[in-house]
Amino acid sequence: MLLVCLGGFAVAAIFLNRHFNAAALVMVGTALLILAALGVMIGQFMLLQGGNPSSRQLMQVVAVLGSLMRALGTAVIIAAVFVGRSQPTPFQNSPPGYPRQPLVK
Repeated sequence: MLLVCLGGFAVAAIFLNRHFNAAALVMVGTALLILAALGVMIGQFMLLQGGNPSSRQLMQVVAVLGSLMRALGTAVIIAAVFVGRSQPTPFQNSPPGYPRQPLVK
């Protein structure tokens, strides 16, 4: 997962000049996913090393926070798909052989 996020971040950085808004959102989303993965990993490691009786509840909190960060990162990436798209004009995407102009005005 980390490699996919790092790859997505790198590809978004390459396309930053061509599609700034979408690439910036992808970079933010993948950064959130990377932080969530690393944060959960480090948080659980530290809690396991402590041996504290309340660490079970804290591990649940860490897992929930990680899930929320992953959901937010995924939502930002989904938003990047739709940002900057204009509404299509009628008959813009009609298949070949079909009229490109409306039949009735």
